[in-house]
Amino acid sequence: LDCRKCREAQKSLIAAVRGETALRDQIVALSEDNFDAGKYTEVLCLVGVALESVPNSASLHSMAGACHYQLKDGPRAVAEVQQAIHLDPGNEDYYLQLAQVFIDYNTADAAILLLEPALERFPASARMRYVLGVACLRSSKYVEAERYLTESLRLDPKNPLALRALAMLYE
Repeated sequence: LDCRKCREAQKSLIAAVRGETALRDQIVALSEDNFDAGKYTEVLCLVGVALESVPNSASLHSMAGACHYQLKDGPRAVAEVQQAIHLDPGNEDYYLQLAQVFIDYNTADAAILLLEPALERFPASARMRYVLGVACLRSSKYVEAERYLTESLRLDPKNPLALRALAMLYE
């Protein structure tokens, strides 16, 4: 991995991981350590190995999406996080992660289309309302932005980010 030879490393690691749950778990832990260190290319290589033995791991797809996001590859980030949502539709964090990718890549309307129906799944989520309010603000949908940000503050009155976004809206 240090020599940037991912394909060669993956071949050896995939062969070693077959049937070895403990080794796979070590590779996942190493992926997390590398993610924390900002080594996103290495993480993608390791996650590719782990996904060979656990292809339906939403958390690994989410991590891959986060790496692609950090590496400025929006389309691949979206695809990975969408897969995480598909595998674990009950995880609010994946919806928020995907919405953040959409917002940061200037597709706030896509974030709105994602989050408005997701509110039915997470009706008590102050975070989802906050991100939805930010998306509406970025899309110049000021009435909706005010509603979602106000609802977010009602659910979580001490959220400084929601307060700041509401202040920006009023400016």
